[in-house]
Amino acid sequence: MSAFAVVIFILVVLPIIFAYLEIGFVNNFFFAPKARELVTEENFDFRINCINPHSFELESTDYNKAYLLCNWVRSKFNGDSIQFLLFRFFNLGTTWLFFMGEGRCGEASNLYNYMGRAVGLDVREIRNDGENHQWNEVYLDGTWVHIDPSIGLFNYPDYYEKNLESNKQYSYAYWVDEKGQKQSVTEKYTETSELHISVVDKIKKIENAIIELKSKNEKYPANNTVITGVTNADGDFTVFLGDNNYELIVTEPTWLGLFARQVTKQVEHKSEIPTTLEINLNEKN
Repeated sequence: MSAFAVVIFILVVLPIIFAYLEIGFVNNFFFAPKARELVTEENFDFRINCINPHSFELESTDYNKAYLLCNWVRSKFNGDSIQFLLFRFFNLGTTWLFFMGEGRCGEASNLYNYMGRAVGLDVREIRNDGENHQWNEVYLDGTWVHIDPSIGLFNYPDYYEKNLESNKQYSYAYWVDEKGQKQSVTEKYTETSELHISVVDKIKKIENAIIELKSKNEKYPANNTVITGVTNADGDFTVFLGDNNYELIVTEPTWLGLFARQVTKQVEHKSEIPTTLEINLNEKN
């Protein structure tokens, strides 16, 4: 076997195999049984792990299950390590969190997702790419309830911006539906307003221009991509975003992206005021 084949096997084939093992074997034989054990445990300790500012009576209901699991995942969460990063490389980060108590918000969210579904909860993962965070929502009594097992929050969606310790200002949060489409839930976690972008070439409206928005949050300077998309037949792209500074990158649609013109613009977007921009591909950066 050539050295190239060995590298491909390690970097591509092994991660796929391990990812399947985590979703299948580990979930069925470890995550799910533990979840079922937890929600039937009569003497589970509710005291400290998940902050719940909206009290409710603890009964044998889906609320109870959701809260129990939030407590347990939070109790396992102790940050990350070099060993965790190795397991994460092979798509086994959630397994490492389950057994060793080390991981990041993505692994905590994944573990909660697996365990919640194992006990019949309707769970979805919420992602915030701009500020690099991930949590969950559970459908309870006709509404989607916020749960963040990595921080330890239950039904506390305004925590991120009101609590100074979180040091975050959220730009865009979403979940991915069964068709692979991003569905925004941003307005649940921060105040938003419309950002409307029109792309033209002199006076011609440009369809399928590629739009990329990056977070330039001074509190969390990761410079991560918040959202990408393309303009419609009228050359327009609209999204509702939180109060933040953004870098807008507009790329001309060309065959294979060859010789495409690109315009970059810094955008200061306020949640109380809609922002409207016209981007001319003839502009010079």
